Amino acid sequence: MRLLIATLATASMLASASLALADDKAQSMDQLKPDFDKPKGEAKDGKHEPTIDAPASVNAGDWFHVKISMPNHPALVEHSVRWISLEADGVEINRVYLHPVMAKPEVTFVIALPDERTLDKDGNIANRKDRVVTLRAVEAPNHSSQWWQERKITVKSPAAGGKTAAKK
Repeated sequence: MRLLIATLATASMLASASLALADDKAQSMDQLKPDFDKPKGEAKDGKHEPTIDAPASVNAGDWFHVKISMPNHPALVEHSVRWISLEADGVEINRVYLHPVMAKPEVTFVIALPDERTLDKDGNIANRKDRVVTLRAVEAPNHSSQWWQERKITVKSPAAGGKTAAKK
């Protein structure tokens, strides 16, 4: 009889614990907004929309700085930026993961972009010309979906009149 009572008491405690755990999960799921998986892109929000600081034009192959920041975004455990990435014409070229409290949502990438090239039948460069590249900064906060901002940049070809800077 004691064994039966002990077994029933243990089963009752386990059932209570599992209900409490299920309730905790339900509460945390309630914090997720219905639009969690919808990219924001076109929406405007000064807190979440990244800013891109980059030159309007660069010479092909030259290194340059691209600064991405969210100056008004907090850096709290419950509200922070998980990562920031940079894309060029839809291809991710850099990504940085941030600590929720000890990292300001601001990064600077140093990149170089190629000009547009046409190859001959042997694979040699036959023609080079300027091209326009779309840079996209993407930020992913821990409480909603991704936000992004785009900026077009002209990559000047040396063959099309752009000059390659002297290497230091």
